[in-house]
Amino acid sequence: MIPGMVRYLSLLLIGILMGSGAANMVIGDQVDYLTMANKNLQDQLAEREYQLQKLNDAFRQKNTRVITTVEAYLSADSMEGLTEYDQLSLQLEANKKIKEWLSPLVGQDVNSIDGLLIPRIVDDRILQAEGNKYRIKTHLVIINEKISLYIKATILKKDSRE
Repeated sequence: MIPGMVRYLSLLLIGILMGSGAANMVIGDQVDYLTMANKNLQDQLAEREYQLQKLNDAFRQKNTRVITTVEAYLSADSMEGLTEYDQLSLQLEANKKIKEWLSPLVGQDVNSIDGLLIPRIVDDRILQAEGNKYRIKTHLVIINEKISLYIKATILKKDSRE
């Protein structure tokens, strides 16, 4: 009777271990996605605090139209062949870097910004996201209180993890 119980107990233990391993695999993707979303929200919060400080400084100095934010959008054809996680990672990295490069423009007078300056700052830069390297190029720059920058990312080196 005891040897039979040991066998059933060991099968139960193996089943529990396999079930927990499968659950970890399923939940792992969700954790990765939520981690990226959390990082995105933290970056947005830091950016908003920086923008608020710049705006307060600008409004104290003068009452003119000033640049309040910088937003970057990746064009749809730059996402071909990428997984959803790679796309999100590239979008987050591009937004972060472009906002970092153009942060000195926040708080400046809209009329004093040279429209040709922004593509010279951004074009032909190399971004690295999830082991892949991308060259970015601007397609359209809209300057108002918000600088909207439409870019295309071309993959240079694909990581061979697959």
